[in-house]
Amino acid sequence: MARTPTADKGRTSLSHVLLGVLGKTLIWAGLLLLGFTAYQLWGTGLQTSRFQSELEQEFTSTPQTSSTSPSTTPQSVIDTNGIDVGDAIGKITIEKIDVDDWIVAGVSYKALKKGPGLFPDSALPGSLGNSAIAGHRTTFGAPFADLDKLNQGDIITVTTRRGVFTYAVRSVDIVKPSAVEVLETTDPSKGVLTLVTCHPKWTSANRLIVSADLQENATTSDRWTPAPTTAATTDQTSGVDTDEEVLSEGWLHDPSAIPQTLMWAIAAILMWWLGGFLGRRLGRQVLLRAFVVVPFLVALYFFYENLSRLTPTNL
Repeated sequence: MARTPTADKGRTSLSHVLLGVLGKTLIWAGLLLLGFTAYQLWGTGLQTSRFQSELEQEFTSTPQTSSTSPSTTPQSVIDTNGIDVGDAIGKITIEKIDVDDWIVAGVSYKALKKGPGLFPDSALPGSLGNSAIAGHRTTFGAPFADLDKLNQGDIITVTTRRGVFTYAVRSVDIVKPSAVEVLETTDPSKGVLTLVTCHPKWTSANRLIVSADLQENATTSDRWTPAPTTAATTDQTSGVDTDEEVLSEGWLHDPSAIPQTLMWAIAAILMWWLGGFLGRRLGRQVLLRAFVVVPFLVALYFFYENLSRLTPTNL
């Protein structure tokens, strides 16, 4: 039986509609990914800049100790039990790669949004033992973007409420995410600093580790141990992550963010669709599109915020 012109026309129209929908979907997906990339590179940096200003105010509002040498400080002036996740610990300065950032306690997602974070149970900078600090390499201000440019002998300075401490880089290594031994104290009689970030840039395949030695003799072995939290108050964005969790965290490491990511994605789509639908019905499409821009951008911001929780912690 010969095909009728009407049937051919119907099939052609349907294929055109499907191709049109596919094309628009791919265009919008590309724009959303482009927007997410911009949010990751610049939007997160603006957040961190604001947090860094708050950390500076927090740190400078507390009286400093007059001592500048760890060898003359018999015990820490810091009450380690009073340091909460996200509190200011001090400042790390690496002149060679333009690092000048405030350090916070903890390495959870929320903590690392503020700046480089001190691992739980690590020695406080300037103390005996291993002071392990993690930091982002491409997002949230990318404080550790250029750690790979450091060489043996380069100087790292850490300023805390106990004083100013100088470390000299001993080695720069690439390790697997499972290599949690780099965070351990191997010689309790020495003060060392370990900086951790992802490697190579834009991926979480490995970890870049910078090891440095304290240039003066420390006389204490103070550690920051976070206060215990209950299951009711701990979540994956604000709780205390273990060493293994932080070093091995890759994509989709925070499943609790998936429902919220989908919810805000749907909200953004509905906002934009509603503006177009009402515009077509009322004949004022441009005006109504403009009316929904603000709520659409709000929904898009929270979509990106939750989507970033699914990316590697130190990316």
